[in-house]
Amino acid sequence: MSEQKVSRLGPWVERPFPPLLPEIVPFWEGLRRHEFRLVKCRRCGACYYPYTVCVRHADIPDFDEMEWAPTSGRGTVFAHLTVHKVVDPAFQPDLPYVLALIELDEGPLFATRIVDCDPQDVRIGRRAAVKYHDVPGQDRTLPFFVLQD
Repeated sequence: MSEQKVSRLGPWVERPFPPLLPEIVPFWEGLRRHEFRLVKCRRCGACYYPYTVCVRHADIPDFDEMEWAPTSGRGTVFAHLTVHKVVDPAFQPDLPYVLALIELDEGPLFATRIVDCDPQDVRIGRRAAVKYHDVPGQDRTLPFFVLQD
């Protein structure tokens, strides 16, 4: 493995968020507290992201049977790609960077960026964990993932 590095983040991280749908606000509130939340079925415990209803039951539960719950924030790299060119100059300082789907330990896939590593070290099947990035001067936190040994 290559020596661990700290990823650079361009000015894009300071851009204002678009308006959030009310059903996703609890996810972002959890991130501010460094808590990785998924939507959990109160009947069977199955987890989902984004907000949805559980499909594991013949009588699909209503939304009131789903709740946002803290989870491990850990998973396995399911798929990834390395970005080498960007159109938006706000992302230029980040290059190259890795986009990935993480299969969370609780089940769902989560689209994210893997940071603080050489892109060559990212492999399908590698373990990863959430890393919270508190945006300076703003009341929000972004969820990135880092590789685990």
